[in-house]
Amino acid sequence: METNPLIYQFGEFTLDVARSCVFKAEEEIKLRPKVYETLKYLVENPGRLVGKQELMQAVWPDAFVTDDSLVQCTVELRRALSLVLLTFRTAVNCRL
Repeated sequence: METNPLIYQFGEFTLDVARSCVFKAEEEIKLRPKVYETLKYLVENPGRLVGKQELMQAVWPDAFVTDDSLVQCTVELRRALSLVLLTFRTAVNCRL
């Protein structure tokens, strides 16, 4: 992944932070604002697991949202990118 504070490239995609848009090759992919913010946060934090609470706080800092909002947002993002680029894992405490 190439990084520049204003442009990120991953696979066939380009995230242009200055223009708040995403492109696949030369074609712009239309994203709703929260879906765009989710992608932007994940791309700006590569190489590490971003927790559910952290992502919710980053994307909805001044609002209370349920897990359903995040799930819907990630489903929409996956559909928009037409492939599974992002794998979300939920940490589950369990006893063996």
